[in-house]
Amino acid sequence: MSAFPQSRSPSPFALKWDDASLWDCAARLADGDLRACDAMMAELGSPPPALLWHPTRKTLPEPLLGFLLDWWEEARAESFAPSIEVVDPFTLRPALGHLSLLDVVEGGSDFQYRIHGSLTAARARWEWTGRRLSEIETPLRYFFLVNYRAVLRRPVPLFSTHTPPIDVRMTAWHRLVLPLRRDETVTRVLVAILPTERQDERDPPADRPE
Repeated sequence: MSAFPQSRSPSPFALKWDDASLWDCAARLADGDLRACDAMMAELGSPPPALLWHPTRKTLPEPLLGFLLDWWEEARAESFAPSIEVVDPFTLRPALGHLSLLDVVEGGSDFQYRIHGSLTAARARWEWTGRRLSEIETPLRYFFLVNYRAVLRRPVPLFSTHTPPIDVRMTAWHRLVLPLRRDETVTRVLVAILPTERQDERDPPADRPE
């Protein structure tokens, strides 16, 4: 049986999603395979997600995401990522309700929500502050896990757009994952989450490399 709750009949990929396979999926995404999560999302009943490494202001669809990317670039200075000590709620105030902050647990075996943005929680009807990613209700936690693990391996911003399973009537989401470091190790991820229109299950994201 698949590790994922099924919204449709099991796919040919149903036996692949043990933890080692999730790490392998994260490694492929980190290496630049933007289709690495397609099979997983198809199994969940979702269209292919749009994924983009190191987005720019021009490639981000929301000004708030551009604001956060500018903050991240300035805060990291000459390092590969900002230190966890520079995360300042006052500076990030325009985005606070949309931000989740997660601690890396045991090298990425799990992630724990230090903060789950209040606006995101209200829209999604889930409050995850204090909980581990492995404990949250949505089967999309596996997609999130792969994204966060990929950012551990390739510590640069990662942008995605994903749609929950087609039979789940919930909005789609833009997500910008930003690594934060302690010394030379990524120990937290800051995630901006904004609602958007659902993707069409029949059509892959536009302008995505083959």
